[in-house]
Amino acid sequence: PTGSGKTTTLYSMLSHLNTEQVNIMTLEDPVEYPLEMIRQTSVNEAVRLDPDCGIAWETIAVLAIDWTKEGFAKAGAAARRALEINDSLSKAWATMAEIAEEEQRWSESERMFLRALYANPTDGITNAMYAETLLARGRVSDAMHYALEGYRYEPASSRTNYLAAIIARYLGEPDLVIKHAQIFAELRGDTERYGWDNTGEAYILRGEIERAAALYESKVGTYVADWYPQCVRSLADPTLRDGLVLRIKETIRQLLDGELPGWSGVYVAWHVIRCTTWLNEIDMTLEFINSVEDQPTEVKFLLFFQKDSSALRQTEQFRNLVVDSGLLDYWHEWGFSDYCRPDGDSFACD
Repeated sequence: PTGSGKTTTLYSMLSHLNTEQVNIMTLEDPVEYPLEMIRQTSVNEAVRLDPDCGIAWETIAVLAIDWTKEGFAKAGAAARRALEINDSLSKAWATMAEIAEEEQRWSESERMFLRALYANPTDGITNAMYAETLLARGRVSDAMHYALEGYRYEPASSRTNYLAAIIARYLGEPDLVIKHAQIFAELRGDTERYGWDNTGEAYILRGEIERAAALYESKVGTYVADWYPQCVRSLADPTLRDGLVLRIKETIRQLLDGELPGWSGVYVAWHVIRCTTWLNEIDMTLEFINSVEDQPTEVKFLLFFQKDSSALRQTEQFRNLVVDSGLLDYWHEWGFSDYCRPDGDSFACD
């Protein structure tokens, strides 16, 4: 967690090992505390001093991914340079795989991820990155396997725990959701800010509707719109649905006008999709999804693969998205979504 002393501990260990008999060199991003007799190098400085330092280029590639065109371009250039130097750098292969997926080159991305795992099957972040892409392709059980592999190799990583919680939610495994959501929140050092949304979804999966609604109610005004607890309660009491659609429409207007920035807008946007799906206002759900511009490829597909999103998977938009993007061809080659199956040359979904 933030402020727990991770950096201090690492530098204390280096100081303890730092003797004239030991040659210590570090690669850091950035160098936080200068230490005598230790050669400390920042990632960018390492590349400047030694353009053939593959690990430095790989680190730059991973850090550059920010889901913008500029970020992908920088990440791709750095990853390609890293692999020219050393073609066994797993995170560099995983970065190239992420870029291929963003461009919907599904099978090429798959092969690159497998190459990354062949290079280093115990790399927790590589396993997590692969899990995230498998989730976006609808292979939720496979995604859960690799997310848990990522957690096994890096249990103190906030990324591996966050992904494990998300994928367990998509698979409908509430106990696993709660476990990893709690670890994630503890690692981030703020249990009030992190992990609560996944925990609320886990309560819904358990059928603990009032408990979930109370949790969301505690976040109204910061991350949750005032109508969302009522929408959650409507899962148990359909009479509470009255008036929700008009209130959601006003929230959508606020989102599109930029009145709900930052993480508040992210959570509220997700809750708009969840609530309109529960209300069976599928046209409204799709209209809102289509109104959000410049979505990364993963986000476009993730929305359809939650266990209780069957109504979204029956839409013409989903069918066209799967066919036009080439995802159907990928399914035939590498395996279908947990919620879809082959139907001749086409497919059908639950």
